[in-house]
Amino acid sequence: MQFIVNNRIYLGVGAIAVMWAMPPWFGAEVAWTAMLPVLMAGLGVYQFNRVFDFVEDQINDPGAYAQAYRSRTALRAMAVAAMVTSLLLSMAFQGYAATALLAVMLLSGVLYSAPFLTRRRLKQVAGVKNVIPSLVWPVATLVHPTGVLTLESMLAVGLIACSVFTIEVAWDVRDRRGDRIAGINSFAAILGPTKALVIPLAASLTYALFVALLVTPLGRLPAIWLFPGMLPALSVGIALLWKDSLAASRGLSHVLVLINMLALVPLGIAGRWGV
Repeated sequence: MQFIVNNRIYLGVGAIAVMWAMPPWFGAEVAWTAMLPVLMAGLGVYQFNRVFDFVEDQINDPGAYAQAYRSRTALRAMAVAAMVTSLLLSMAFQGYAATALLAVMLLSGVLYSAPFLTRRRLKQVAGVKNVIPSLVWPVATLVHPTGVLTLESMLAVGLIACSVFTIEVAWDVRDRRGDRIAGINSFAAILGPTKALVIPLAASLTYALFVALLVTPLGRLPAIWLFPGMLPALSVGIALLWKDSLAASRGLSHVLVLINMLALVPLGIAGRWGV
Protein backbone atom coordinates (compact mmCIF):
# COMPACT_ATOMS: atom_id res chain seq x y z
CA MET A 1 0.00 0.00 0.00
CA GLN A 2 2.82 2.40 0.83
CA PHE A 3 4.44 1.66 -2.54
CA ILE A 4 1.16 2.42 -4.32
CA VAL A 5 0.77 5.71 -2.44
CA ASN A 6 4.40 6.86 -2.77
CA ASN A 7 4.42 6.19 -6.51
CA ARG A 8 0.97 7.75 -7.01
CA ILE A 9 -0.16 4.55 -8.74
CA TYR A 10 -3.64 4.93 -7.27
CA LEU A 11 -4.09 8.08 -9.36
CA GLY A 12 -4.30 5.78 -12.38
CA VAL A 13 -7.56 4.45 -10.98
CA GLY A 14 -8.79 8.03 -10.78
CA ALA A 15 -7.86 8.63 -14.43
CA ILE A 16 -9.80 5.54 -15.52
CA ALA A 17 -12.76 6.61 -13.38
CA VAL A 18 -12.81 10.05 -15.06
CA MET A 19 -12.60 8.50 -18.53
CA TRP A 20 -15.48 6.14 -17.68
CA ALA A 21 -17.75 8.54 -15.77
CA MET A 22 -17.70 11.78 -17.75
CA PRO A 23 -18.14 11.00 -21.51
CA PRO A 24 -21.89 10.19 -21.19
CA TRP A 25 -22.42 13.70 -19.85
CA PHE A 26 -21.44 15.15 -23.22
CA GLY A 27 -22.73 12.37 -25.47
CA ALA A 28 -19.39 10.67 -26.18
CA GLU A 29 -18.44 7.02 -26.07
CA VAL A 30 -15.94 5.79 -23.50
CA ALA A 31 -12.56 5.62 -25.29
CA TRP A 32 -11.29 2.36 -23.85
CA THR A 33 -8.29 2.29 -26.19
CA ALA A 34 -7.08 5.61 -24.77
CA MET A 35 -6.92 4.37 -21.18
CA LEU A 36 -3.53 2.66 -21.47
CA PRO A 37 -1.82 5.66 -23.14
CA VAL A 38 -3.23 7.95 -20.44
CA LEU A 39 -2.13 5.59 -17.66
CA MET A 40 1.39 5.42 -19.07
CA ALA A 41 1.49 9.22 -19.45
CA GLY A 42 0.43 9.71 -15.83
CA LEU A 43 2.95 7.16 -14.59
CA GLY A 44 5.75 8.84 -16.54
CA VAL A 45 4.95 12.39 -15.42
CA TYR A 46 4.56 11.53 -11.74
CA GLN A 47 7.76 9.45 -11.64
CA PHE A 48 9.60 12.25 -13.44
CA ASN A 49 8.31 14.69 -10.83
CA ARG A 50 9.68 12.52 -8.02
CA VAL A 51 13.18 12.73 -9.52
CA PHE A 52 13.21 16.51 -9.04
CA ASP A 53 11.34 16.77 -5.74
CA PHE A 54 14.22 15.77 -3.49
CA VAL A 55 14.54 19.08 -1.60
CA GLU A 56 10.90 19.39 -0.59
CA ASP A 57 10.31 15.65 -0.12
CA GLN A 58 13.25 15.41 2.25
CA ILE A 59 11.21 17.62 4.59
CA ASN A 60 7.61 16.81 3.69
CA ASP A 61 7.87 13.04 3.26
CA PRO A 62 11.24 11.65 4.39
CA GLY A 63 10.26 8.02 3.77
CA ALA A 64 9.28 8.63 0.16
CA TYR A 65 12.35 10.84 -0.29
CA ALA A 66 14.73 8.08 0.83
CA GLN A 67 13.11 5.55 -1.48
CA ALA A 68 13.13 7.93 -4.45
CA TYR A 69 16.74 9.00 -3.89
CA ARG A 70 17.97 5.40 -3.82
CA SER A 71 16.01 4.65 -7.01
CA ARG A 72 16.58 7.95 -8.84
CA THR A 73 18.30 6.40 -11.89
CA ALA A 74 15.59 3.76 -12.28
CA LEU A 75 12.86 6.37 -11.75
CA ARG A 76 14.29 8.59 -14.48
CA ALA A 77 14.52 5.69 -16.94
CA MET A 78 11.02 4.46 -16.07
CA ALA A 79 9.55 7.95 -16.49
CA VAL A 80 11.05 8.45 -19.95
CA ALA A 81 10.06 4.95 -21.06
CA ALA A 82 6.49 5.39 -19.84
CA MET A 83 6.06 8.74 -21.59
CA VAL A 84 7.48 7.46 -24.88
CA THR A 85 5.26 4.38 -24.64
CA SER A 86 2.19 6.55 -24.01
CA LEU A 87 2.86 8.54 -27.20
CA LEU A 88 3.41 5.40 -29.27
CA LEU A 89 0.19 3.84 -27.96
CA SER A 90 -1.73 7.04 -28.54
CA MET A 91 -0.42 7.20 -32.09
CA ALA A 92 -1.56 3.64 -32.70
CA PHE A 93 -5.02 3.99 -31.14
CA GLN A 94 -5.96 7.69 -31.20
CA GLY A 95 -4.22 9.20 -34.24
CA TYR A 96 -1.97 12.19 -34.90
CA ALA A 97 -4.11 15.04 -33.55
CA ALA A 98 -4.82 13.34 -30.22
CA THR A 99 -1.17 12.32 -29.87
CA ALA A 100 -0.01 15.89 -30.51
CA LEU A 101 -2.35 17.09 -27.74
CA LEU A 102 -1.04 14.39 -25.39
CA ALA A 103 2.54 15.40 -26.24
CA VAL A 104 1.76 18.99 -25.20
CA MET A 105 0.36 17.70 -21.91
CA LEU A 106 3.49 15.60 -21.34
CA LEU A 107 5.73 18.56 -22.12
CA SER A 108 3.79 20.63 -19.58
CA GLY A 109 4.38 17.90 -17.01
CA VAL A 110 8.11 17.73 -17.78
CA LEU A 111 8.58 21.52 -17.57
CA TYR A 112 6.50 21.52 -14.40
CA SER A 113 9.07 19.25 -12.74
CA ALA A 114 12.44 19.93 -14.38
CA PRO A 115 14.50 23.15 -14.40
CA PHE A 116 15.35 23.64 -18.06
CA LEU A 117 16.07 26.92 -19.87
CA THR A 118 15.18 29.28 -17.02
CA ARG A 119 16.71 26.98 -14.39
CA ARG A 120 13.37 27.15 -12.63
CA ARG A 121 10.65 24.55 -12.55
CA LEU A 122 7.21 25.78 -13.58
CA LYS A 123 5.97 24.61 -10.19
CA GLN A 124 8.18 27.30 -8.63
CA VAL A 125 6.27 30.08 -10.43
CA ALA A 126 3.52 31.58 -8.25
CA GLY A 127 0.09 30.23 -9.20
CA VAL A 128 1.36 28.03 -12.02
CA LYS A 129 1.98 25.06 -9.71
CA ASN A 130 -1.74 24.51 -9.17
CA VAL A 131 -2.98 25.56 -12.59
CA ILE A 132 -0.96 23.12 -14.72
CA PRO A 133 -2.20 19.86 -13.12
CA SER A 134 -5.73 21.27 -13.02
CA LEU A 135 -5.66 21.68 -16.81
CA VAL A 136 -3.54 18.67 -17.77
CA TRP A 137 -5.74 16.15 -15.96
CA PRO A 138 -9.07 16.91 -17.70
CA VAL A 139 -7.47 17.57 -21.11
CA ALA A 140 -5.55 14.27 -21.01
CA THR A 141 -8.48 12.19 -19.73
CA LEU A 142 -11.38 13.81 -21.62
CA VAL A 143 -10.34 15.97 -24.59
CA HIS A 144 -7.48 13.74 -25.74
CA PRO A 145 -9.52 10.49 -25.80
CA THR A 146 -12.79 11.84 -27.24
CA GLY A 147 -11.87 14.91 -29.28
CA VAL A 148 -15.29 16.39 -28.43
CA LEU A 149 -15.43 20.17 -27.95
CA THR A 150 -18.94 21.24 -26.96
CA LEU A 151 -20.45 23.23 -24.09
CA GLU A 152 -21.16 20.01 -22.21
CA SER A 153 -17.67 18.60 -22.73
CA MET A 154 -16.11 21.86 -21.53
CA LEU A 155 -18.32 21.72 -18.44
CA ALA A 156 -17.03 18.19 -17.82
CA VAL A 157 -13.49 19.52 -18.19
CA GLY A 158 -14.33 22.32 -15.75
CA LEU A 159 -15.66 19.84 -13.20
CA ILE A 160 -12.48 17.76 -13.20
CA ALA A 161 -10.32 20.90 -13.26
CA CYS A 162 -12.04 22.27 -10.14
CA SER A 163 -11.69 18.94 -8.33
CA VAL A 164 -7.99 18.60 -9.20
CA PHE A 165 -7.41 22.24 -8.24
CA THR A 166 -8.86 21.57 -4.79
CA ILE A 167 -6.73 18.45 -4.32
CA GLU A 168 -3.58 20.25 -5.47
CA VAL A 169 -4.09 23.15 -3.06
CA ALA A 170 -4.91 20.72 -0.23
CA TRP A 171 -1.65 18.87 -0.93
CA ASP A 172 0.17 22.20 -0.84
CA VAL A 173 -1.37 22.97 2.55
CA ARG A 174 0.10 19.66 3.67
CA ASP A 175 3.52 20.36 2.08
CA ARG A 176 3.90 24.10 2.58
CA ARG A 177 6.93 23.86 4.90
CA GLY A 178 9.07 21.95 2.41
CA ASP A 179 7.74 23.99 -0.51
CA ARG A 180 8.90 27.24 1.08
CA ILE A 181 12.42 25.86 1.53
CA ALA A 182 12.48 24.55 -2.05
CA GLY A 183 11.40 27.94 -3.41
CA ILE A 184 7.99 26.71 -4.57
CA ASN A 185 5.54 29.61 -4.43
CA SER A 186 2.32 27.69 -4.00
CA PHE A 187 -0.82 29.46 -2.84
CA ALA A 188 -0.52 27.70 0.52
CA ALA A 189 3.12 28.75 0.97
CA ILE A 190 2.31 32.38 0.13
CA LEU A 191 -1.14 32.87 1.68
CA GLY A 192 -1.48 30.20 4.34
CA PRO A 193 -3.99 27.31 4.46
CA THR A 194 -7.32 29.15 4.78
CA LYS A 195 -6.71 31.86 2.20
CA ALA A 196 -5.20 29.33 -0.19
CA LEU A 197 -8.28 27.09 -0.03
CA VAL A 198 -10.56 30.07 -0.57
CA ILE A 199 -9.21 30.25 -4.15
CA PRO A 200 -10.50 26.79 -5.23
CA LEU A 201 -13.66 27.50 -3.22
CA ALA A 202 -14.27 30.64 -5.29
CA ALA A 203 -13.54 28.71 -8.51
CA SER A 204 -15.92 25.89 -7.52
CA LEU A 205 -18.72 28.25 -6.52
CA THR A 206 -18.31 30.17 -9.77
CA TYR A 207 -18.55 26.89 -11.66
CA ALA A 208 -21.66 25.89 -9.71
CA LEU A 209 -23.29 29.26 -10.38
CA PHE A 210 -22.52 29.01 -14.11
CA VAL A 211 -24.07 25.53 -14.31
CA ALA A 212 -27.12 26.69 -12.34
CA LEU A 213 -27.63 29.59 -14.75
CA LEU A 214 -27.42 27.21 -17.71
CA VAL A 215 -30.07 24.99 -16.09
CA THR A 216 -32.37 27.84 -15.11
CA PRO A 217 -33.24 30.48 -16.20
CA LEU A 218 -31.46 29.82 -19.51
CA GLY A 219 -32.75 26.26 -19.89
CA ARG A 220 -29.63 25.22 -21.80
CA LEU A 221 -29.01 22.13 -19.65
CA PRO A 222 -31.28 19.55 -17.96
CA ALA A 223 -31.69 19.82 -14.19
CA ILE A 224 -29.54 16.72 -13.58
CA TRP A 225 -26.48 18.88 -14.35
CA LEU A 226 -26.93 20.47 -10.93
CA PHE A 227 -25.48 17.25 -9.48
CA PRO A 228 -21.99 17.57 -11.05
CA GLY A 229 -22.25 21.34 -10.77
CA MET A 230 -22.26 21.20 -6.97
CA LEU A 231 -19.66 18.44 -6.42
CA PRO A 232 -16.50 20.60 -6.58
CA ALA A 233 -17.86 22.92 -3.89
CA LEU A 234 -18.49 19.93 -1.61
CA SER A 235 -14.94 18.69 -2.18
CA VAL A 236 -13.34 22.01 -1.27
CA GLY A 237 -15.65 22.23 1.75
CA ILE A 238 -14.14 18.97 3.05
CA ALA A 239 -10.63 20.32 2.41
CA LEU A 240 -11.43 23.46 4.41
CA LEU A 241 -12.79 21.33 7.24
CA TRP A 242 -9.55 19.33 7.31
CA LYS A 243 -7.11 22.20 6.69
CA ASP A 244 -5.60 22.12 10.19
CA SER A 245 -5.11 18.33 10.09
CA LEU A 246 -3.63 17.95 6.62
CA ALA A 247 -0.06 18.80 7.63
CA ALA A 248 -0.16 16.46 10.63
CA SER A 249 -1.68 13.52 8.75
CA ARG A 250 -0.57 12.95 5.16
CA GLY A 251 -3.14 10.18 4.91
CA LEU A 252 -5.98 12.74 4.92
CA SER A 253 -4.78 14.20 1.63
CA HIS A 254 -5.02 10.76 0.03
CA VAL A 255 -8.46 10.25 1.58
CA LEU A 256 -9.53 13.49 -0.11
CA VAL A 257 -8.45 12.01 -3.45
CA LEU A 258 -10.36 8.82 -2.64
CA ILE A 259 -13.54 10.80 -1.89
CA ASN A 260 -13.32 12.53 -5.25
CA MET A 261 -12.70 9.21 -6.99
CA LEU A 262 -15.69 7.56 -5.28
CA ALA A 263 -17.89 10.51 -6.29
CA LEU A 264 -17.21 9.57 -9.92
CA VAL A 265 -19.16 6.31 -9.51
CA PRO A 266 -22.62 7.86 -8.92
CA LEU A 267 -21.62 10.58 -11.40
CA GLY A 268 -21.04 7.97 -14.09
CA ILE A 269 -24.28 6.16 -13.29
CA ALA A 270 -26.26 9.42 -13.36
CA GLY A 271 -24.70 10.35 -16.67
CA ARG A 272 -25.80 7.06 -18.22
CA TRP A 273 -29.34 7.05 -16.78
CA GLY A 274 -30.26 10.70 -16.62
CA VAL A 275 -28.54 12.62 -19.39
